[in-house]
Amino acid sequence: MICSGNSITYGTGASVLANGWVPQLQGLLGAKYLVTKFGTPGRSTRQQLIDDRTAVDPLRSAVKAFDLVVCQEITNDAYPGDLTAAQLAANVLQWCSERRAHGFMTLVLPMGPVPEAGVFPTGTEARRVACNALLAAQAGIAFERWIDPATLPQLYAPGANTNTSYYSTDQIHPNDAGHLLLAQTIAPIVRSIAPWW
Repeated sequence: MICSGNSITYGTGASVLANGWVPQLQGLLGAKYLVTKFGTPGRSTRQQLIDDRTAVDPLRSAVKAFDLVVCQEITNDAYPGDLTAAQLAANVLQWCSERRAHGFMTLVLPMGPVPEAGVFPTGTEARRVACNALLAAQAGIAFERWIDPATLPQLYAPGANTNTSYYSTDQIHPNDAGHLLLAQTIAPIVRSIAPWW
């Protein structure tokens, strides 16, 4: 499986990169799964669309039992404030459509809360909630799997980013515990797709 995203996928916020959610997911799944990380700090979904055409799509192999690619972004697309919630969701849906056209199954992670005052534009939280709702309506249609924010309030509830039990002090990136929680949430989804391991 391939994990494509931004600084959260890269492992920012964790005390060491090995404590990011992707390496921790590999540890939870074990050696029979291969988890590959394409996380680039600062990368937007718009850039991810371009990059993954050459970084991800050629990795699809018809001889593998399954290939799952995880999309974790939205945050950097939302940062400038120039896109509506519908446009943010549309970029993710286009990303999923392109990966699925190459035979990948897709898992989409919602956007977590971010600080607005002096960091993200005013109204980002409202766009985040609306974007997540638009994506939730497409779960099982435009992409195979989705993490419902309501099932992971520690990371996705409004204001969750102020809780230093799971978030780093920048209120954007999960800390070690938050990264582990995300990995623990994704692991059973992966196993449900490939239950024979």
